Amino acid sequence: MTIAKLARLSEALEKTTSKNEKAEKIAESLSSFDEKNLVVKILSVDYPNNNIGNKRALTWIATAFNVFDDEIKGYVSSFGDLGEAVYQFDEVTVDDNSTNTLSYFYNLITMDCSSINSDSFVKFREGFNGMDSLSKKWFVRYWLSTPRNGVNESTVNKAMTYRYGEKIKPLLTYRKADELIGYAESGTLDKLPKINWFGRFIKPMLAKSFDSNLPDNYIVDTKYDGNRYQIHITEKEIIIFNRSGKTVRCFPDIEAELLRVFSNHTTGQWVFDSEIYPINEDGTPATHQKMGTRVHSKDIDKAMEECPVKIVFFDALVVNNESIMEMPYSDRLKVTEDVWGDLTALQLPDDIESAYVLAIHRGYEGVMIKDADAPYQTKRTKAMMKYKPPRIEIDATIVSAKYGKGKRHDVLGTFEIAVLDEFGDWISLGSVGSGLSDGDLVRLTNTLKRVVEKFEDDVFYTLPRVVLEVTADAITENTNGTYGLRFPRVLRIRDDKSPRDCSTLEELL
Repeated sequence: MTIAKLARLSEALEKTTSKNEKAEKIAESLSSFDEKNLVVKILSVDYPNNNIGNKRALTWIATAFNVFDDEIKGYVSSFGDLGEAVYQFDEVTVDDNSTNTLSYFYNLITMDCSSINSDSFVKFREGFNGMDSLSKKWFVRYWLSTPRNGVNESTVNKAMTYRYGEKIKPLLTYRKADELIGYAESGTLDKLPKINWFGRFIKPMLAKSFDSNLPDNYIVDTKYDGNRYQIHITEKEIIIFNRSGKTVRCFPDIEAELLRVFSNHTTGQWVFDSEIYPINEDGTPATHQKMGTRVHSKDIDKAMEECPVKIVFFDALVVNNESIMEMPYSDRLKVTEDVWGDLTALQLPDDIESAYVLAIHRGYEGVMIKDADAPYQTKRTKAMMKYKPPRIEIDATIVSAKYGKGKRHDVLGTFEIAVLDEFGDWISLGSVGSGLSDGDLVRLTNTLKRVVEKFEDDVFYTLPRVVLEVTADAITENTNGTYGLRFPRVLRIRDDKSPRDCSTLEELL
């Protein structure tokens, strides 16, 4: 009955408005589950992409019910959500089979669902038809990674703190709840195995926008117009992770330089935060659009020639395989400077306006304001803030696209973008098309065509896979409750960013 129990908990969480109350409810409910690690993993929506989207899910569900797609579509139109539609449509309630453990449930929601003509569909149909109506509802929501109950990783981490005390809180900055919960239950957190940090991607610390409130002690860094990378290095080996945790091998020149500098005076396993940005022939910063040449080219030698780059370091996370993330930023910065010297991000004056003007004059993107006393936090935080002029900058996901006009008639040229609300739903901010080069449009067309869910009225509706960084004068709320952007313009395609790391509606309003 474990799946039904998870469904009842999820239903109760959906009806709870306060995030603190949600966390308390999770903390209290964990006692009734055997597979607690899977409970926190599922509630955090921390599992691999399964290649399912709303359109394909609807077809699979209709086939499992042995009805036409349109019958399920009618319920979706009435109830606005596929999970709720299934719950309302499924008139027969069945008891969970004995095989329906959380492990079974987790395997169902994470298996590859690329094709209905596969073993995956057979397993889906068997498992789905063996669930009661409420379990079906929550299976569909977790299957689509849109639980709509206001619970995310931070809620689960708060629940862990409620249940196991403040001692677990610092551990949650770099370990997952499902990794810790067994030790926490047995009271053996002090016996956690030592982490081998080399090759273990650490979720990055993300910046919020500056809101005029400065920390008591702060450091102003240069903001570079490049891509962020996490560098894992020893005297003989280097691994470069992009912001999404994928390894990249398009910077052999950078790798060679770093190994040379590092091996001259340092040993052990270290992890650093860095930015790699494109430069002109004279070494000055180039526009970010050039990075696409380096990142996506299959001819690395040619890409290095066409897009030379530089690297700068701005944080140290691990020293000799020991985490220093709990140390204040000022101390971590000192470690970074000791190792990398001139390759450390340029420091700027404390006066924010002066620092911004100086950074722009030098050809950089702007400035970062960092709390000198703050530890490294694997979340979006005001301990690291982006200072920007009155125009706003948004990271949003493409959810639909149309072909362009005129000379751009043969590529997708207009893109509807969206951000997440507190329930994990995509909220449209309207469309954007300016700011993209012809090469960008060709690449976006090729990428988006592979993730189309449906085509209707000349619009390609796509899965949320591609992130754009967009600037605009302001976000506006229309009289009908929808949102839009005033004078939006694309700054760049964020290949380094996951849709789950996009801006949220709450942050923008």
